[in-house]
Amino acid sequence: MVDDSRVAQASLSRMLKEHGLVVDTAESGSEAIDYLRLNLHPSVIFLDHMMPGMDGFETLRALKSDSRTSTVPVVMYTSTEGESYMGQALAVGAIDVLRKPIDPVELMRILRHLKTGSEHDANPRATPHAAHEETRRPQIVNRDEADTRPPRTLSRRAERDMPYSAPSQRRTESGPATYAAESSRSDDPQDSASPATLWLKRALYTAVLLLPTFWYLQQYRQADEKRADALKEIARLQTAAQDTTGIDETTHLRDTLAVQQRTLRARTRALTSAVAWALNLQGHYDYDQLPLGDERLLLLRELMARLNAAEFQGVVRVETYVGEFCLVRDEQGAFRLPPRNLPFSRCEVVSHSPEYAALLGRRQSTEFARFLAEPSPNIQIEIISRGNSRPLASYPDRSIVQTAGEWNQIARLNNRTDISVIPAP
Repeated sequence: MVDDSRVAQASLSRMLKEHGLVVDTAESGSEAIDYLRLNLHPSVIFLDHMMPGMDGFETLRALKSDSRTSTVPVVMYTSTEGESYMGQALAVGAIDVLRKPIDPVELMRILRHLKTGSEHDANPRATPHAAHEETRRPQIVNRDEADTRPPRTLSRRAERDMPYSAPSQRRTESGPATYAAESSRSDDPQDSASPATLWLKRALYTAVLLLPTFWYLQQYRQADEKRADALKEIARLQTAAQDTTGIDETTHLRDTLAVQQRTLRARTRALTSAVAWALNLQGHYDYDQLPLGDERLLLLRELMARLNAAEFQGVVRVETYVGEFCLVRDEQGAFRLPPRNLPFSRCEVVSHSPEYAALLGRRQSTEFARFLAEPSPNIQIEIISRGNSRPLASYPDRSIVQTAGEWNQIARLNNRTDISVIPAP
């Protein structure tokens, strides 16, 4: 972890150690580079943005330009907000961005992503170079495994030859698994599905959801073509009328044209509202999902392709909303969803400040951030985080709620994304 703030070091170190990670720190970019020259490369580097001397981006460029450190994953963490910063960090070489104040759920997502990537690297079909990098780099291990690492007094060669536990190992004799969220969901049938099967399910889900959208887009395109033909005909008649009639007839034709234009604009607004309605039928996302994750990206890509095919010009606006769930803490102290039949009195309703709720609503996957960085000549994409300011459903009186499931059913309705299609004037 590279950060010039001792307070930030202590905070993130504590959270990482709760996940069983061994943490080393540096207070500047140059100190981090010196550390990497003299020590085994870590499994991941958490790199602060604002530091004296070399800032985070300068340090990241230096790491990626050196063949000895270019393969080490780097996560930028900063209080800077906005999609443009995330796009810049990814372009320089970061694999993800963690915002301050640090959200334990977001940190859990990044660690799980790193662990999954490590397991993929260990696949027998990996290249010899990748296999060499895997044996050279320490893995993410649990606390008991970390205690077996060689002491720093050993020689460099002894440290390099000391074997490490594989990242997919779990404790079975005693103690919790490294990632509580994974162990609590190990019985989920989706976990055993292959990536190809999951991708096929997502594609089928998107296709079914977009069936009414395709019809509405076709209607929009036909209406737009009729509007263009009507404008041409009215312009022709107006020109002819100017040659054969007086000023009064020309004024009448101009008024008729204005009425038809207003009518066509009203039809266009009605069609785009129907498209948005179809898109938002399944706009809710679960507590442990990103509001702007890969499933939302799949839907948005298909929508953009259809709009471009219809020669649409305007804005696609994505608004995110955050629900307030009733949660319990796991053995590591992190929040998780309880069983539906758990008594309401045994869970804790997690309420967020408006600022923090807005921050949670901007969470997005790496692929979604890359998609936002792709230019679109005719369609502008707007991302607006409403946080918890506009709940779709009212939360019930806590004195009458019986189970956690009753409360979380309302929270999930408020945990949603809304997509609007706004034509250009």
